[in-house]
Amino acid sequence: MTRRRGFTLIEVMVAFVITSLVVTLGYAAAQAGFDTDDRLAYHRDTAEAEIVLRSLINDALRHAVPGTIGGPDVFTLVNRATPNGTPVDSLSFATRGVVQPFGATAAWQVSVWMAPDGLHFTAHAGSGTPILATVPAMISLDVRVLGRGVSADWRESWEATYTPPVGIQLFIGGPTAVPSPLTARVGYGDQP
Repeated sequence: MTRRRGFTLIEVMVAFVITSLVVTLGYAAAQAGFDTDDRLAYHRDTAEAEIVLRSLINDALRHAVPGTIGGPDVFTLVNRATPNGTPVDSLSFATRGVVQPFGATAAWQVSVWMAPDGLHFTAHAGSGTPILATVPAMISLDVRVLGRGVSADWRESWEATYTPPVGIQLFIGGPTAVPSPLTARVGYGDQP
């Protein structure tokens, strides 16, 4: 009787198990790479959106409408917080830009506020196309303003809605980052 050459059932099963382990490890490594790529892309997109939003806000603040005593509201700050104490302020002001996107047109109404889905920015001038932006990863917005006059100090509220403050700080924070400030000098100088 001659012996046939071939694989036993145990050898085939061991080869199948080893192949399955290698394929599983390869898939897990590839999936981890895809997940990391997605997280990096999300972080990059969020960081870019925050940079663009900070630039828009800074430009709008530098060209804030000066307002007049007793005139219409040109700067409104609402100081709010969530039940756990996270600042979620909102800000609305009038601006006139000298370059795009605001241009040297009629005054734009700009609003910045926190919502459950992130930090929102809107700007519109009359019936024109509005500028809309959202940074979804942001969870806090704390606004401080610099008052006018000799005894000016940084404060959390602004009662003189007919004129903007001298300066403003926006502390924008994400879920893992410490809120970073955006500080801008507001308007066309020190009007009364």
